[in-house]
Amino acid sequence: MYELIEQALAADGYAVGSTTGEGLWAAGRQLSKKDSTVPFRMREFLQDQRVEALVLDTPIEIMVEKGLAIDTCDVAIVGAVRAGSPDELPAASIQALEILAHLAQRTVVIDIDHPLRGKLTEQLDVQNITLVSMRPETADLEQHISRGGTAIVLDEKADHHRSI
Repeated sequence: MYELIEQALAADGYAVGSTTGEGLWAAGRQLSKKDSTVPFRMREFLQDQRVEALVLDTPIEIMVEKGLAIDTCDVAIVGAVRAGSPDELPAASIQALEILAHLAQRTVVIDIDHPLRGKLTEQLDVQNITLVSMRPETADLEQHISRGGTAIVLDEKADHHRSI
């Protein structure tokens, strides 16, 4: 999903950087092939004056073990977790995701089917939550929108999305 965010930011004219397991990227160019999901690699990039927007792709295990390189952000995206119920996730992982959700100053983006969606969003203002779904006809999605929330419906057959 981080690639979509990078593309959207670049299309809006931002000089975008990203840290991923595949390396360090700036303005579409790969600067390093080293895993850049660890906090010390992210901190280096956060200080780069050329980068106006930064997308950090950090596995939950890294967040639990080493923390984050940030203490606030505009947007937090809670990505997929391994299949299963919330009861199967370690308590430290759940706590790390809760912290991440509260770091976002503008919005938390979360898959409507995420097993922790309710827990992660229950203390947040609905206007600061963006739900992502592959199914436009979902009762939870409609309820979220009717309460003033934002939603993005991804079309898996086409290479586009629509916000509702």
